[in-house]
Amino acid sequence: MTPKITVRKAEKEDLKSIAALEKECFAHPWQLCDLLDSFLGCVSFLVADQGGEIVGYLGIQISFDEGFITNVAVTPSKRKKGVGRALMAGLLAFGARKNLRTLSLEVRPSNAAAIALYESVGFSAVGRRKNFYTDPREDALILNKTVNSKRPPQPEQPSKNAQNANTNINDTDTDTKTTLTPND
Repeated sequence: MTPKITVRKAEKEDLKSIAALEKECFAHPWQLCDLLDSFLGCVSFLVADQGGEIVGYLGIQISFDEGFITNVAVTPSKRKKGVGRALMAGLLAFGARKNLRTLSLEVRPSNAAAIALYESVGFSAVGRRKNFYTDPREDALILNKTVNSKRPPQPEQPSKNAQNANTNINDTDTDTKTTLTPND
């Protein structure tokens, strides 16, 4: 029987596994030092754990009531086996708990599998960034999803300490955990 996929907040000890996953999935992976800086700063990470192995992760940066997904990666041998869907379920639960109004991300137009996954959970294309990706050079589609339509947009106002305006799951959210059976 295939072990269940548990989506949970990343711990500092998970960063080496996330860095290895980055190298496995991307032409220009984030380095361990970059992941650590982000983890200690304003990016939160969710990991998909299957039987004690990190098989996927995503990063999310929060500003006011908006969440921006920095990266989504799934181990190539685990793709199309429910890991991406589990990460999306964890992300949507996290967004609802944090009372986010919207989530956004960028994706290569050639990544049909990722686009299909994002659209299946309610993301839709709202724009394009020209020549955003390299190796190979490609535009990025910008996808958005409304998480909490009842919350009005929050005006961005300068603050004395803008860095503290970001919410970090690693510091404030101790109950982020979603468990799914593969192929849910």
